[in-house]
Amino acid sequence: MLARGDTPLRVVAAQSLAVTDMAGNSLALIKPGSQFIMSVGVTNTGDALSEYVAVLEARDSGGITRWLVTGSGLLGPGQSTRVSTVLSLDDPGRYTFRAFVVGSFERPLSFSPVAFASASVIDYPGIYVPLYKYPDLWKPDGVWNTLFKAKQVHPSVLFVVTVNPSSGPGDRQNSAHAHAISELQKSGVEYILGYVPTNYAQQNPGRTLDDLKAMVNRYRSWYPQVNGIMLDQAGSGDGQLPFYRELADYSRSQGLEFVRANPGAKAAEAYVGVFDNLAIYEGDALSTALQLQENTYFPAHPTEGFSFISKNVASLDPAYVAEIKGYVGLFYITDDVEREGDRNPYNSLPGYFRDLVDLLDGQPVQHFQ
Repeated sequence: MLARGDTPLRVVAAQSLAVTDMAGNSLALIKPGSQFIMSVGVTNTGDALSEYVAVLEARDSGGITRWLVTGSGLLGPGQSTRVSTVLSLDDPGRYTFRAFVVGSFERPLSFSPVAFASASVIDYPGIYVPLYKYPDLWKPDGVWNTLFKAKQVHPSVLFVVTVNPSSGPGDRQNSAHAHAISELQKSGVEYILGYVPTNYAQQNPGRTLDDLKAMVNRYRSWYPQVNGIMLDQAGSGDGQLPFYRELADYSRSQGLEFVRANPGAKAAEAYVGVFDNLAIYEGDALSTALQLQENTYFPAHPTEGFSFISKNVASLDPAYVAEIKGYVGLFYITDDVEREGDRNPYNSLPGYFRDLVDLLDGQPVQHFQ
């Protein structure tokens, strides 16, 4: 029996999860250090606004709960949502995984059986996409629909996407973004991050720590499918780290699962591990392997915690992609660049985007419709 405050809770729907790799192949034994994405989908089938609590659990072979996470919120009639998170199990062995939805005895809830549930080992590297483009869903071959198709064709590739309604969440909900972000989640994207400009921790008006926390709150309120945050213009020195640590901790306390910080260059080693991902290069050329090694303190830390962006790259080199896979967990390469009249290098996808996703899936280049 679970309890939430003074209210007893009962299981409404439950499902055991088979552990697979990202391609769907079943796994029996867990290797030490394996990381997983666990997800559960919830639908309110009742005729009234209802609160839900979704629970994801991992138990070892002795039946001891080694890991438990919950997500809660409100769903209107017919509305659906997804609760997902990443866990890391350091000990090898056999585990059982469960996902379930609970409701209170005092206020019975009406939910469908678990809409979907999965526990998948993460294959790195994945693709990071700064999606700083106003939704263009009316275009079949537009930026947003191209991204949807890429994820649907390559479900085994980890996608982390940052959305940016108005250099942050803006001062009101944007209905076009709300709809498009919902569609982004439905396409299977694992992490949807909200853009937050931190101005290098200088705490100028509109960028104080309280202002940035308020941005986090607005993402949670207006765009509930956002399950992470991207702290742009991040500092890189030891003196700025307490500011970013507090902001990362606050974001997680609000239910956000993934925090990426973007100094865009090498940061003090103390930054490593404070965030789920640390961006250590952003420039108008390909980062060299030597740069990646130096900026990630290779091989002292897990490569999954780092990422980079290279702009103004005219063509995709498969040999380069193969070379840098061992240094970062996420990366993005684009042929876009800042230019006069268009200072946004992230409002389009590179012409070779489909080829890049093919490569990450370990497949020959194949174009999808």
